[in-house]
Formats: sequence, C-alpha cells, structure tokens
Amino acid sequence: MLQQYQHSTEIDSATLARSGSFTTLPVRIHRNDVQAQKASNQFIREWKRIVGDKRFDLNVNQSPVGHVASLMFPECLPERLAFIAKACDFVTASDLSHVETKSKIPTRASEREQWMNSSRYRRFQARLLLEGIESCGLGVTSMLESTNSFMAANAIYSRECTSLEDYIPLRIVNGAFTVMKGSVCLTMNLGLDTQERAAIYHVIRPLEVAMALTNDYFSYHKEKALHSLHNVPGDIFNAVPIIMAQHGISEDDALALVKQKIIEAEEDHLGKAEELGQKGQLTPELKQYVMACRLGAGGCHFWHASAPRFEMPTVNANSQSLGGIVSSRFQSWMRSALCWV
Repeated sequence: MLQQYQHSTEIDSATLARSGSFTTLPVRIHRNDVQAQKASNQFIREWKRIVGDKRFDLNVNQSPVGHVASLMFPECLPERLAFIAKACDFVTASDLSHVETKSKIPTRASEREQWMNSSRYRRFQARLLLEGIESCGLGVTSMLESTNSFMAANAIYSRECTSLEDYIPLRIVNGAFTVMKGSVCLTMNLGLDTQERAAIYHVIRPLEVAMALTNDYFSYHKEKALHSLHNVPGDIFNAVPIIMAQHGISEDDALALVKQKIIEAEEDHLGKAEELGQKGQLTPELKQYVMACRLGAGGCHFWHASAPRFEMPTVNANSQSLGGIVSSRFQSWMRSALCWV
C-alpha cells in the first residue's frame, strides 16, 4: 500500500532497538513535537491551577523521543497537534487524579462519578472543549460524550475472564483502544463516516488487539508489583495471568505468548489491508485512514516500550503505601488519545 507522510519522520532503528520494541509496524513522530511539548507543559500548569491536583507528573505521557500525541498521531494536522496533546493529557490526568490503582474496584465507579460532576472538573473540561472547537472545528463537540463514555467503561472490571478470547473484547473497550478509529479522523480531518469505517473494521480490529496486548505486555511487571503492595486478593486485570491459568504455563511462557500474539495481530492487519488494496476496495481517503491507524498502533507500541511511566517503581521495602506512584495501566489515548466521534 502506498504510504505518503507529510508531517512526520521515522524513528531510527537504533532507537527502536534500545527501547525493547518488537513491533512490525512503522513508528514515526510528528515533526512539530516541540509544539506538543509546549502544549503539554501549558496543560499541566492549568490543570494544577484550576483543578488543584498537584500530583500530575510531567513525564506521564512522555517517551525518550517525544510526547505520546506526536507518536500516536504523527500525521496530525500541525494546527491541531497542540489540542491533541492536551486532550491526551486530559484523559490521563482525569483518570489518575482520583484512582491510584485497579485494586479499588468496589468504590471506583462512585468515586469517578463524583469527580466528573465536580465544578472544578467541569470548568476545566469546558475550557478544553472551547479550545478544541477553535482548533478542530465543531466536530470536536462530541468530546464530552466520548470522554465520559470512556471514563464510565474504565471504571468497570471483570475478574471472571477465564480465557484470552473472553478477555480481549473487554480489554479493548476498557482500555479505550476503540477510540483510535475516530481520533485519527479528527486529527487528519478525514471525512469518513461511521458506516465507511465499519465496512473495513475487520482490517482495524487486529490493531486494537495488538494495542491492548502491548499494554499488558509492557505494564505487567509494574502492575504485578503494585498489586502485591496493595495486598489485593485475586489476579491483576492483565492478559498474562489469564493465559497462565488458561494454558497452565509459567509467567515467562505467558509473556512470550503475549508477545507472539501481538506480532500475529499486526501481521493479520497487514495481510487484510493488502488484500483489500489488491481488490481495489480502498479509496484514497480509506488508505489514509488505514495508514493513520497503523501508525497509531506502531506509536502506541513504542511509547509503551520506552515511556518512563511503565518502568518499575523503586519502593522502600517497609513502605505500606504507594504514595505518588501512578498506575501503569494504559489510560490514554487514546490511553492516550481521545476519539471525538
């Protein structure tokens, strides 16, 4: 498939190798990452001033090469990148501001509802929405509904999944990986409607699977450590323990199997996209859409592999509290980025 890149540059192979990435997808970064960094810095200052949350970490959406928005939306229109970076930070800050880990399941939904109805949260959200309308047009007005829907889904977990097949659909929705489809249309001003995107969803679905498993692969050890420190019964919400129980295999073997399934999902996407292209069923705009989703998944992979957010925390052995340690589970987009559909 012909790929044309206007606003991004390729991440070099040496940088990819140092990160531990193993994706088969292209990884690129927006040429205007400096703009995304400035917008993120501004967001954090405003968030702390208006919302009063002093804990939000400047590095939470960063990687060694740039902001997550620049990696997941490398072909974003330059005039929209600043808002997209703030949108990514907003989702992350909203999620981390009142919930530290996935262990507080019994009260999570009620806490989230109370937080989202607070005047400080609504005031900040309204300011961001107005900025989005100014930079991206009226199409961004669905941001409020999309954000609230993700937050509601993100408050619900099931520890009863007994197979990877049961787990993946829930994880895709719960982790906000479904939002990519609309997000890339917003960032690139693609005029595809829901029906047009649905017609080739079988091509995009493997990317959602790959992103969900990528999060679980790179966050597993940190999530396991945090879960243990909280002394929470049961397993963490992650594909690794589910695969261990389903197949009766070791932790190392389960991690290897997750890695294998990520690569298989990426290859499945590439094969289905090539098949559609050979049949002449991809219009120029659909080709752009598929390319943008592919870049989003590649950027998602590199960010997870390299971001400080997923590094193992250093915790005093006598500590009974996680203090300022943030949850390693991917919140963004996607878990990182927003989809305004």
